[in-house]
Amino acid sequence: MVAHNASFDMGVLRSTLASHGCGHPTFQYFCSVSMAKKVWPGYPKYDLKSLCLRNGIPLVHHRAGNDAEATAQLVLRAMRARPFADVTSFLLDNGVKVGAFYADGHRTPGGKITPVLAVR
Repeated sequence: MVAHNASFDMGVLRSTLASHGCGHPTFQYFCSVSMAKKVWPGYPKYDLKSLCLRNGIPLVHHRAGNDAEATAQLVLRAMRARPFADVTSFLLDNGVKVGAFYADGHRTPGGKITPVLAVR
């Protein structure tokens, strides 16, 4: 999973699931802000709007579906800029750290990457 400013989104997801009595899925995630800083160093800003403008990606900002689609497009553009066979290789080679979300909590990015990520 990818999210722009992932630490915020993981907290919101955890709270939302808990407030509705839902179970917590297990997955790995990475932050597209961190990715962008590695792939495109030296940009003055790394907020979603600025990155989309710089990369020619349409954005209706602060609309969940549009923000998610724009974030996915940023990842795809970054991967085209530095082609790799898969997302795991791309993240490893660019030094992008991966976090984990699981029933008892979530680990912020910084742990080992296991090859379970996939672009769909």
